[in-house]
Amino acid sequence: MLCRVACRTAWAFVLPIRCPTFHVSSEEFVGLHSLFAPWIAAMRSHESYEERKLYPYLEYRWGVSLNEARTGHAELHPRADDVVEAHDRTLDVHLNVEDEAVVPLLLALDPEEFDRYLAS
Repeated sequence: MLCRVACRTAWAFVLPIRCPTFHVSSEEFVGLHSLFAPWIAAMRSHESYEERKLYPYLEYRWGVSLNEARTGHAELHPRADDVVEAHDRTLDVHLNVEDEAVVPLLLALDPEEFDRYLAS
């Protein structure tokens, strides 16, 4: 658990979306989230503009249907969520390995040796 806390603290990124694997507040993110989540949030804002303003205007103006474009947006959302969740599952496995292998070794160091390690 120590590595998870350190990893979350070091790489936390504040965003107003969820993180399904980690049991942290909905505003804390790590790793991939710091790159992917802001882009997804921007894209969803872009899609919202298109669906609420642009598509209705063009449909009215030109008498066409843009339902296929709307469907594309709907299909993208779960795929983006799947990417983030797959990353989280992989990261969770990695952090479990560190919890078992790395943390006990760090905790076994005496404080002076740990300080020397950090200073090196």
